[in-house]
Amino acid sequence: MKKIHVNYNCSICNGTSISYKIFGMPNTHTIARLESFSGLNVKIMGCVLPYADETTYLFQCKVCKNEWFEYEELEENFFEFLYENYSGQPMPKIVYEGGLIHLEPRENYQYLCIPNEKQTKLFWNQIDKFDVWSWKNKYVNDGIDDGFGWKLKIKRKGKKKKNINGFNSFPFDEKFFDKFLKTFADFSDWELNI
Repeated sequence: MKKIHVNYNCSICNGTSISYKIFGMPNTHTIARLESFSGLNVKIMGCVLPYADETTYLFQCKVCKNEWFEYEELEENFFEFLYENYSGQPMPKIVYEGGLIHLEPRENYQYLCIPNEKQTKLFWNQIDKFDVWSWKNKYVNDGIDDGFGWKLKIKRKGKKKKNINGFNSFPFDEKFFDKFLKTFADFSDWELNI
C-alpha cells in the first residue's frame, strides 16, 4: 500500500497538483522519506536567503503556476504516538517530524501525510487543551491482562518534552481519552482501531 496525502489546494484555481519545495536545512530523514515517494513532486532548494535559518516550504500549483509560502514548520515540533489494542492487528507508530507525518514500521506500505498550516495549528491547539504537558509519565492498570497500550513522545518549541506510557489506563476518563485519540487520527488521516 502506498498512500500520499498532500492537504493543499491552490487558492486561485483550487487545483490539487502541487509542487513541494523545501528551503533551509530539513533533516536527512525528511529528505529520504520524501524522495522515497516517486509520485510526490519535491525539490530540495538548499539554504537560500532569507529562508536559510529554518525549514520553509513553498508550494506551487502545476496548473496555474501560483506560488505561496503557506507553511513554516519549526523542527523542534515533533511527536511519536503508538496505540495498540491487543485484540486486533498491530498498529504502526504515527510519527510527525519536519512538517510530515509517516508511519513506522513501513514493511508492506508507505504512508506520507503533509498537513496544511490550519490543520497543524488546530492539532497543537488541541494538544495544549488536553494539557499533555502536565500529564504523568505512566498510567498503568495491572488488573487487566489484555487490553490496550499507548505511548506518546512529544516536544514543542516553548513547551516541555514529554514521554508518556499507558497500559489499560489513561488520564481522566475514557471519553476524554477517546477525544485525544481522535485528535491523532484526524491529524494523521490514519484510522486508529479504538
